[in-house]
Amino acid sequence: MPEDHPAKPALRPIPAEDCIALRHSVLRPNQDRDACRYPLDNAPGSHHIGYFNNAGQIIGIGSIFHELPLEPGNWAENWDGWRIRGMAVDPAQQGQGIGVAVLKALIAYAEAQPVPEGQSGLVWCNGRTSVEPFYLGQGFERVGEVFDLPPIGPHVVLQRRLTS
Repeated sequence: MPEDHPAKPALRPIPAEDCIALRHSVLRPNQDRDACRYPLDNAPGSHHIGYFNNAGQIIGIGSIFHELPLEPGNWAENWDGWRIRGMAVDPAQQGQGIGVAVLKALIAYAEAQPVPEGQSGLVWCNGRTSVEPFYLGQGFERVGEVFDLPPIGPHVVLQRRLTS
């Protein structure tokens, strides 16, 4: 029986393919849509979250992959790392807590995963410098200096230890 009222906004897991449209429109509008498909999108343990508005449209997304950075730098060998990628919120909906809700759901997913004995869990990302304050406000810290990811622009590595 159809309902006469709209659904409430909701967070829920989504397939990787459902992330592509927002990744493209928000994060990589000047690149081919294939650049919005990440190598670990469908790897075991990968997880994608969508934030749906009242009309059932995805207006926020984020993905998390079981992955350590390619260049460890200050990272110790005893870390079990989860990489956040593709965080995006429809520009018309930004500033309403949608990104925070998606990020918290991704962190909760990582915290619920088993950590190998003798290791500690953490989440990390290569964040654009423009969103560094967002991540710092959610308990992340910057690791290292600004670097360029052509053709996207300047980024920083941000990390946060998991509590589990």
